[in-house]
Amino acid sequence: TRLEHQDLEVRKAATKALVRIAEKGDETAISAVGSCLEHSELPVRKYVPKALAAIAEKNNPHVVDAVSERLEHRNSQVRASALRALEYVATKGDKHAIDAVSGRLEHNDGEVRFAAIRGLKKVAPMGDDYALSQISLRLKHRDGKARASAVEALASMSWKGDRNTFQKVAARLTDKEAGVRKVAARKLGEMQSLPAVAEVNDRVAIESVTSRLGSAQAGVRRAAMRGLLKVADVGNEQAMELCTRHLEGSRDADI
Repeated sequence: TRLEHQDLEVRKAATKALVRIAEKGDETAISAVGSCLEHSELPVRKYVPKALAAIAEKNNPHVVDAVSERLEHRNSQVRASALRALEYVATKGDKHAIDAVSGRLEHNDGEVRFAAIRGLKKVAPMGDDYALSQISLRLKHRDGKARASAVEALASMSWKGDRNTFQKVAARLTDKEAGVRKVAARKLGEMQSLPAVAEVNDRVAIESVTSRLGSAQAGVRRAAMRGLLKVADVGNEQAMELCTRHLEGSRDADI
């Protein structure tokens, strides 16, 4: 077909012509244009999001699914094109789009999970309750990499001062896998800039982090120490008092 013609200008012209003559909602046209997200030429891929917006109703579940599937593509450029397209085919807050993208947080490929984290920002507004609930479901996923991605996504989608999110992120300091604990500690350390989950020297934040100092796992205790250095200023009286309690109540030299 002309959509696959060897001449780039012919391919671009064919795509634009299809958009002009296709009726809104034409599944054949939508499928043909959507497949161009995987096209080898960047100019063709760049035109696809606007083309899909022109021929498909927003929040069409079949279109959203087709675009979301490209987040799993092996080619990073195709994934990037799919991310751009999400903004055109779904309105922010559409639950089907949120489900489709958040489901990729469980993918075994790290690049796909990263694309999902970025994709959530395209389909959900900051602090969206439904999006946060779907992300939170993955915090207890059997795969540690999925849990780590969920921590990343939860922190990136939450407003500053959201203590509920902070508690969930801090709870991952006790995760059985070091990789998840490391991500949790890092995200706690990024709370001073948006999007963040707590203020520095926040009493609830300090108490939540220091409570992990009593863990039987050395890795959890180390993660808690890293987190504490990020949520409390040097000399913070509450932090010093809580740390002192743990020192007095433990015989473990690592604490």
